Amino acid sequence: MFGGAAGRGTVFSLTPPASPGEKWTEKVLYSFASGTDAAEPRAGLAMGSTSSGQIVLYSTTYLGGANGAGTVFSLTEPTSPGRDVERSGSILLVFRRL
Repeated sequence: MFGGAAGRGTVFSLTPPASPGEKWTEKVLYSFASGTDAAEPRAGLAMGSTSSGQIVLYSTTYLGGANGAGTVFSLTEPTSPGRDVERSGSILLVFRRL
């Protein structure tokens, strides 16, 4: 239902075609793994930036995290072209069930 390598959702980008009528290009920026990772993103993304100008995307997930009750996460733009999204320290908050 959510897609991605583990079936727990993705964050992706879409690039429009160079010419009308051609296909858009989809690129998976991150594939959620569940467990202590985040899972099932359901909210939109908010965009910010680091002090060095890198783009940072923020959002929430419905499940995953240390308590299995969802997370607030960030994805940071790579520091050099061609690298994958950096995930170091990206789980910002872990929710717990009451």
